[in-house]
Order: sequence, then C-alpha cells, then structure tokens
Amino acid sequence: NQLGYHAATVANREGRTPTHASGDAHAEYDRIKLIGESREFARNNGIYRGMIERMVSYIVGNGFNLQARTGNDELDNAIESRWNAYWMNPEIKNVLSGSRLERMVCRELLTVGDTALIKTNTGKLQHVEAEQIVHTKYKDGIEKDMTGRPITFYVCGYGRAVALLHRLQSR
Repeated sequence: NQLGYHAATVANREGRTPTHASGDAHAEYDRIKLIGESREFARNNGIYRGMIERMVSYIVGNGFNLQARTGNDELDNAIESRWNAYWMNPEIKNVLSGSRLERMVCRELLTVGDTALIKTNTGKLQHVEAEQIVHTKYKDGIEKDMTGRPITFYVCGYGRAVALLHRLQSR
C-alpha cells in the first residue's frame, strides 16, 4: 500500500511520489511501530539511551523552581513554600517527586515525541504515555479543528490502548 513512513521513504528513494501527504501523516500511520522502535532502542541501546539521558540532564538539570514575584515578600514566600511542599509529591501514585516527574516527562518527549499530564480532581498529576493517547477515529488520539489546532485529547488505559493501536495498525 502507499501509506506509512517506510513506504514513503522507499518511494522517495526510488523517485516515486506515494501521496501528497506530509511526513507527519506518513509517520502517523506507522506511529505504533515508530514508538515501539524508539522504546526498544532506549531499553537496549546504550548509545541511544545515553543520548536521551544527556539531553534530559541538560534540559531539566536539577529541576525547575517556582519564583513568585507579587511584590509582597511575605506572600511570595508563602506561595513558594506551598509550591515546594506540593512539588515534593505531586503525582497521583505518590511515587515520584516533582523533579523526577519533570525528568520522566522530558524523557518521554525525547523518546517517543508525545506525552501528557492530567491534573486530577485531587490536584495530583497523572502522567500519560504516548501509547495511551489514542482513539478509534483519531489514530493519534487528538481531535483537531479545521486549522489543525487540537481541541480534544482521548486517553485510554495502557493495556487497552496498546491493543487498540495494534488493531488500528492492522486495518
């Protein structure tokens, strides 16, 4: 068929034009394969993993801090103190500190190019991996308006999401 990143790459190399779709459109067709390959490299290729970790270290460093600048020093200190207390344990599973969550999000973006954080009703954050952003109608799990601006994100439980992605890929 003429869809998919690999098909487009081969066709371009052979001087054929598979479609007038963008590279992103072709990558979307093979999204689950590309995500899987990148995760496999991150797990089993020390050079790849090292590059990702070096970028995470450069981007996140020791983590980000909130600096309140209201003009009222007492209020600034109170805001910063509350933020620091929250950031010690901001995630829903009560496993990650804020700085570990920052590193996790950065690593996910560099490895697979997609991730999300959901603020729950409790105020805690839930990390969403790329494979969980999926929908039967929208392969990338994102409904967009006519200009391509995202308007709705669809998130699925991890096990169901991977099964759905495989089913969509086989269509």
